[in-house]
Amino acid sequence: MSEPHLTKADLQSAVGASRELGPDYDAAIAANLAKQVELIIDTRVAQGLASQGVTPRGLATPGSVPVVRPAGRDGSQLALAIVSIALSIPLTAIALSSSLISLLVVWIGIVAVNFAYGRRHG
Repeated sequence: MSEPHLTKADLQSAVGASRELGPDYDAAIAANLAKQVELIIDTRVAQGLASQGVTPRGLATPGSVPVVRPAGRDGSQLALAIVSIALSIPLTAIALSSSLISLLVVWIGIVAVNFAYGRRHG
C-alpha cells in the first residue's frame, strides 16, 4: 500500500466543501482532515520504527483511527477545583476575621475534600 498523503488540492477541496456546505459541516470536515493528518503521522512513525527494527503497535491504520479518551475525565475535577477556589475566597475572609485557627480549619477542609475526590475519581 502506498503512503497516505495530503495534498494542497485536498486542503483546497476541504475549504471549498466547507464554503459550499456551510458552518454546519465545519466540524465534520475538520475531523476528516484531522484523521488524515493522524494517519499520515502514524504511517511515518511506523516507517521510522520499522527502519530501526521496532514493531509499531497501536498506530492508526487506514479507515480506523482510534479515539482515545482518558477515563474519568468528564470535567467534574475541573468543576470541583473552580468551586473550591470560588468558595475559598469568602471562607478565607470570614475565617481571617475570626482567628488563625479558623483559617487553618477552612483550608484543611478544602484540601481534604479535593484530596478525597481525587483519590476516588483519579
